[in-house]
Amino acid sequence: MKTTSIELSNLIFSLSDKEKREFSNSANKKIAQPDYLLLFNAYIQNGSSDENQLKSKLKLKNFERVKHYLHKQVLQYIATNSPLNTQKELMNMIIAADALFER
Repeated sequence: MKTTSIELSNLIFSLSDKEKREFSNSANKKIAQPDYLLLFNAYIQNGSSDENQLKSKLKLKNFERVKHYLHKQVLQYIATNSPLNTQKELMNMIIAADALFER
């Protein structure tokens, strides 16, 4: 269940600016300023994966849980918004990676 900050920051920074905006907009529609969106924006503004700096800046309860949830939400966003011809392939890769990660 432990998601490293480097993995998460690499995933977030792999998104284009348009995808980052769309992810933020879709998250804001679901819940008014969710914790995982605060963390997402902090990664973007901070520009690095320094976990101690993020923890002190945000002061979130259950930081690890929020980070893990953000990781899953970004993966789900990528899978949902990928082109149709690669969506199934991408979902299979994500499911396989998640299963290996949980071991």
